[in-house]
Amino acid sequence: MTVTNTEIAGEVIRWHDANGGHFSRPAGHAVRMLREMIELCVAIGATENEIRDAVDREIAKAEERGQWGGNPAEVGDECADVAILLDVLTKRAAIDIVAVKQNKLAVLWARQWEADADGVLWRPGTKLQPGT
Repeated sequence: MTVTNTEIAGEVIRWHDANGGHFSRPAGHAVRMLREMIELCVAIGATENEIRDAVDREIAKAEERGQWGGNPAEVGDECADVAILLDVLTKRAAIDIVAVKQNKLAVLWARQWEADADGVLWRPGTKLQPGT
């Protein structure tokens, strides 16, 4: 049986909900995603300097534009940017993202989780506190 990306997305939400995840502060989820993106950059071979430079440039751009505090009108477009770039990466790297997500979900279901105040799930004892 072929599973669609939409079906997998539903399974991800079911896993998230079943493990106490919620969505009280979207920024917390975005920062968690940033951490995973850094892990992806490392796994694919980006250097420490490349990663630091990219983060520093984005912070400087936000400061220059006075964008701190959020802009809900831009969230959809930024999510689309991330999704499009992930599509390019997975297609060009010949990654069957649906199959990989299915396999990863099996691993995630087997682990223990705890939600932080934002509703982001962490393995117990793995979330760094602010400033650490």
